[in-house]
Amino acid sequence: MTRIIALGFVAVAVVAALLSSAPAMAQQVATVHGTLRNGTAGAAFDPTKTPVTLSVVQGVSVVSQRSVLPDPDGSFTFEGVSVQQGQTYFFSADHAGAGYSARRAAADLADDVELTVYEATTSTDVLRFESYTIIVTGADRADRVMEVMERAVVLNTSDRTLVPDLNAPPVADPAGGPPMLSFLRFAVPAGATNLDVQSTLVGGDIIQVDRGFAVTTPIPPTVATGGADAHQFQFVYRVRYGGDGAFDLSRNMPFGADAVRVVVPADTANAISVDLRDLGVAHIGNGRIVRLLEGGPVQRQGAIGVRVTALPQPRPWDAVARHGPRWTALVVLPTALAAGLAALLAWTARRRGAFAAVSANAPSPVARDRLLARLAALDAEHAAGRLSDDVYRGEREAVKRGLLDIALRERLGRDDATA
Repeated sequence: MTRIIALGFVAVAVVAALLSSAPAMAQQVATVHGTLRNGTAGAAFDPTKTPVTLSVVQGVSVVSQRSVLPDPDGSFTFEGVSVQQGQTYFFSADHAGAGYSARRAAADLADDVELTVYEATTSTDVLRFESYTIIVTGADRADRVMEVMERAVVLNTSDRTLVPDLNAPPVADPAGGPPMLSFLRFAVPAGATNLDVQSTLVGGDIIQVDRGFAVTTPIPPTVATGGADAHQFQFVYRVRYGGDGAFDLSRNMPFGADAVRVVVPADTANAISVDLRDLGVAHIGNGRIVRLLEGGPVQRQGAIGVRVTALPQPRPWDAVARHGPRWTALVVLPTALAAGLAALLAWTARRRGAFAAVSANAPSPVARDRLLARLAALDAEHAAGRLSDDVYRGEREAVKRGLLDIALRERLGRDDATA
């Protein structure tokens, strides 16, 4: 009984202390100053007609929200802002069909907020791709289905935001290509299914267009090439390939690209291109070995030719497991690729053309057997007249490079064992 009474006295003391400190906590408020400006050169902009909204977010919930109108010089003030650690403060404004925001943590509210809006354009000639990467993430041999992930880093180095307009007429392309609608769009192969699109930009819809899809999200200017504000898009889809184990992944590049990369798991397939350099194979962790092709820059309205070969074919016993789970490789492989590709691609960007084309790990006998079988099939198809001389020579050279890679890794493994 004595212990319970003692704890009761402690509880009362704690409550009293909290109550006595409540006025002090309520006094933790701040006055936040900021400036709203227009980043488009020569724009006629009246900031007094563009409200600035402060949204206070705790976790995923908005706990408070209010708006003010800036002064004629663009300055604005939020008074009596409650300061609480763990909350995030978003300052936002809408202008010319696009939204803009700046974020502050509680500890940064003393710093002036700079919020920049831009005028709109419907011309896609303000866009270009800093990089474009095509990754074959796996294949289901039983149904001859290949999964592909594509990533694009998109820049808008103008001083206007691309605001897509369904009613805007096509704009003549400065590179001499066909007139273009006011959308950022991506190509996907005919018959692609299970399309999943992700982006660092918020809002907008995905609409189907000829040979692919487009996004209706406004795309604001980026500060500089390689900057943290570059817009990133990633999408995944599946396509069926034929009994020849080959698939055409060639791409038209209406926006051009500073760098283009193709990544293919060496134990799943091979890739050849007359437009990209074959940088060899590399180990990216978890026992995965990938082949990397790279090239660029690609001009606006240009194209790259890419052909994936040596894709796995159904085996007689695959029909037994046809109703079982077959996409394990396609779930596991993207995780392994994501873990190793970031460092791999960053390194190759610094060392273009000097990529190490070997790995000390022992190669898979299955990969060698597949390449040898593909070599024999190429000879037979060429002799029967089903392959042109150019395609035959290109694919045969690619297979030979794969066999040389395996032989070199085997030699390195023996050397390491005897060292």
